Amino acid sequence: MSVYIFIKIGRYMMGMEKPYYRKDIDGLRAVAVLAVIFYHAGFMTFFGGGYIGVDIFFVISGYIITRIIRYELDYETWSIINFYERRFRRILPPLFFMLVICLAMAWICYDLEQMKQLFRMLKRVVFGAANFFLYKNTGGYFDAPEEELPLLHTWSLSVEEQFYVFLPILLWSIRRFRNKAYYTVWTVLFLAVCSVALSAYVVTFDAKFDFYMLPTRAFELLLGSSLAFVEHDGKRFFAPWCYLFGLAVVFFCIFGFGRVPKESFPGLWALLPCIGTALCIYGGTSAKETWAGRILSGRVMAGIGLISYSLYLYHWPFLVFFRQTSLEPVSGTWELLPVFGAVFALSCLSYFFVEQPIRKKRVLRTRRVLFTAAFACVLAFFLLGHFGRKYITPYVPDGAETYLLEEREWDFVKEHAFLFDGVPVARLGSESRPFSFLVLGDSHAAMLAHAVSEEASEHGLSGLILARGGNEIPVALPSDDESCRKIMEKGTFKFVLLSFRWTFHLEQCDLAQFDDEHSDTGEHIRNFSEGYVTTNS
Repeated sequence: MSVYIFIKIGRYMMGMEKPYYRKDIDGLRAVAVLAVIFYHAGFMTFFGGGYIGVDIFFVISGYIITRIIRYELDYETWSIINFYERRFRRILPPLFFMLVICLAMAWICYDLEQMKQLFRMLKRVVFGAANFFLYKNTGGYFDAPEEELPLLHTWSLSVEEQFYVFLPILLWSIRRFRNKAYYTVWTVLFLAVCSVALSAYVVTFDAKFDFYMLPTRAFELLLGSSLAFVEHDGKRFFAPWCYLFGLAVVFFCIFGFGRVPKESFPGLWALLPCIGTALCIYGGTSAKETWAGRILSGRVMAGIGLISYSLYLYHWPFLVFFRQTSLEPVSGTWELLPVFGAVFALSCLSYFFVEQPIRKKRVLRTRRVLFTAAFACVLAFFLLGHFGRKYITPYVPDGAETYLLEEREWDFVKEHAFLFDGVPVARLGSESRPFSFLVLGDSHAAMLAHAVSEEASEHGLSGLILARGGNEIPVALPSDDESCRKIMEKGTFKFVLLSFRWTFHLEQCDLAQFDDEHSDTGEHIRNFSEGYVTTNS
């Protein structure tokens, strides 16, 4: 399989592409997707504005799609069925493949409440309405809790899919009644100006709507659409300068937009990266006349651009689940190298074995078979999202189940159980913050779990509980217990809560011995936390 992939990549690098293919645009796609990935990975020093990679994608998408529609209208080969067949072949197969992987990883890594949230969003994603769900049910794209949603990034796909519903109808209608490019360009620009004005107004009182919804994002796609009507042969003397200036603007936004108030974006701020991208596309036919253009049109960047859709789809879920299974905050290139490697490998596999075979009609060759398969997949995911919340529970390894009792006080712990480094624990509080406290104890600790979790959520805290029935954890010195020792060595906790049936332990030894052992426990806990609290049980 790996040999086949290298042969396919080699054929591309030898220049076996279609004559109308523009390497500079794939280079621009590479810039966009890398900016988004590094931003999501937490490299804020240099990529604080990496989120504008989505805006770059919007402008490129508007240009590419309008270019195709304009060509077919000019040569009277336009068919709306053909248009949506191509969109289905391009968008849906990698998306469905990502959803399957995402569900499998969530089943292993998530607790019950997180699975329910994922199933709720799944139904909207397959119908291109993820942005509506996020608008109604989350605090906003830049809010920390939303970093736990593995399908958060699908909002941009929904915006594009909604745009694809209206754009063909708009262009066909204009062409039918005013068969001149002049009218089309001015109509598109007029709608873009209206969208900009709406975005600038709405962001002042509803930044979340402004970020997620098509009416306030349409100007980015429409700006790209307008470029399809002003193409040139690349011989204009100012084209290379347009490209260089546009590229400078794009990189300025990627590196500098980290300081832009998030509650003010997109608004008028989004105009800057969009105009920069538009200049790159307009002058891109002369890109090879500049050193920057030769780099971005080179084999490496253009190759990354080819798999940019898959990279965008897979990078976010992998980052989310990697952070989900890590006790400490994940930051730094070396820690994330396995994630980057897995995402790149999976993106290559997806491109060559999922995207290309279906786009080239080597698989699902006929339109009827394609639409039937798409309908079946959408229906399956919808039913899974609808009924999964009731009938599907997360996977709990045998090693974790042995410590979870059937009594009612353990229900909360059971629902949030997972294995960390082989240790059965449960999550308390916020689902997106690093773990800052640890609860150790027996069934008395389990009884407090729900209340502690609720209180921690209100204060933006996240913690772990390691609780067992039958007083199995040595109360005097938890470090003598292997599971406790692992948690202590791995975690960086600010404080520890001890909750046991203290009277039971007092009955096993005299008060002086218990006091000495309890003091030893306190000294040990201070080695890996700032202090501890005990409950009166």
